[in-house]
Amino acid sequence: MAEPSSMYERGAPHIIDMPDPNDDYPITTTEAVPDTLPPDDSSHLAPSSSTSVSSVPMAFMDKNKKVVKYPHYPQDERNNVPTLDEPIKIFPNMNSNTLCLFISGGNYIKMNEYKTFEDDCRNSISHMRKVIQEHNKIPNENIVFISPNYLKFRDTCKDRPITEDVLQILNDVMEIHKSKPFDAFFLHIVGHAPNCKGFYLREHCKINFNYLTNCVIPCFANCKLIVNIKDMCGADKFDLLSAVSNVKPEGNLHVQYSSSHYNGKSYGYISDFRLFSHCIITGFEAQECPIKSYTYTSNCRICNKYRELTHNARISYNILHEYWVKAHIIELKTMKPDEITDRDLPILELKYVDNANVYRFVI
Repeated sequence: MAEPSSMYERGAPHIIDMPDPNDDYPITTTEAVPDTLPPDDSSHLAPSSSTSVSSVPMAFMDKNKKVVKYPHYPQDERNNVPTLDEPIKIFPNMNSNTLCLFISGGNYIKMNEYKTFEDDCRNSISHMRKVIQEHNKIPNENIVFISPNYLKFRDTCKDRPITEDVLQILNDVMEIHKSKPFDAFFLHIVGHAPNCKGFYLREHCKINFNYLTNCVIPCFANCKLIVNIKDMCGADKFDLLSAVSNVKPEGNLHVQYSSSHYNGKSYGYISDFRLFSHCIITGFEAQECPIKSYTYTSNCRICNKYRELTHNARISYNILHEYWVKAHIIELKTMKPDEITDRDLPILELKYVDNANVYRFVI
């Protein structure tokens, strides 16, 4: 078992075992091991459970050199393209009693991409909503959709919302949760990084990140699962889980997924979508290569390996990150070395509480 720590363990890859959602079997963690282990050594694989769910290999860490070593992908293994009969279930999966908050920003910078950026952000949250809602059978009444030109939650619909409209919806959501708690909270926010005036949607409509961090998200601190996905420049700079870092609900998992490092950039590159969000969405289904417009191939070695790791259409957040999202962006980085840097790579943070000990892993 990894030692509990109150500090972020950035750069130290771990294996995180995700249980079957129907089991009472707890989530456990263990340090990654060298790739000399036989592939069937299930004590060092993830996810696993007390049932018949197959284990899936993770990235391995070389203890001597302290570097991550990925399995080698020989070119001759790319001939056969594995396929999936159903979308992937991400562990731990959400249920129908999940509150989903989707927010897309606008562009206060008057430049050529002015309208395109806003459309790409809205398309990204729309596509994420479709996939998350269908995979987890989440009803429309649990979906909050906020964009520069449209706001929707249950019976409330607003065109061109202003700040007060957004605040009212967020307050309504928190009151509903207090009276009838949700089991999980999912946030996907896409746009420009917030400034001192807040996260920009349009003129007269901004969201204060301090309010999100210190009021909204702490309201959901006791949910079994909290997932925050931030797609913006310098995303890691904005810690939306800071106010719940000392909350210790037993067995709860907090996921914070940032598109870039503290001083990194978030990119488009993909027609009609933002790159990071598109990589996550396609990873949920593993049917379409997110960078196919650059690789010009239908037989991507990264896609093939990821599909091979999938057993019974189940996979964990850390594998989604290491073997699909980050791997594809690194591949794109090799094609655009003068544009994409290491600072622009995504960061996945996982926090799990076990026996009042808080375990944090940053990959």
